[in-house]
Amino acid sequence: MSTRNSGASCFNLVELQNGVTGRAHANLFIPSSLTGSAETELGYSEEKHQENMEAAIAVYLDRVQDVPFGSAVIRMFKGATDARANIMKTQRNDLLVFLRGSEVEKQNLKNLKPDLFQHFTKIWNSRKRHMVQTCHQTMSLF
Repeated sequence: MSTRNSGASCFNLVELQNGVTGRAHANLFIPSSLTGSAETELGYSEEKHQENMEAAIAVYLDRVQDVPFGSAVIRMFKGATDARANIMKTQRNDLLVFLRGSEVEKQNLKNLKPDLFQHFTKIWNSRKRHMVQTCHQTMSLF
């Protein structure tokens, strides 16, 4: 039997960081009804649920913010939840079709959503123009 000692690895920085963060939020309990129950007389309140989630995120970030990590500190930030973030979330599946889809799927995307396809093409062409072909792909942008 083997076990992982998360946070004690000298070789894997991701494991080490996860272990440090895990110790920072150890024994932290955040109730799902921090600002009140999402169940109302009229049924489930999505707004109250969202308010509870925002409060829970704030409590978690407060707990793990500025945790020492070697000679640095770990800083975490709340992800975007505004209208633009929601638009980008809905575009994700189309982006995956643009990047990895078959030619038929890409043609369908081009026909059904030409503006979005053009937006993806513009960004992809910009990426290609800035590529250094002689470097390894992970270090090829300048």
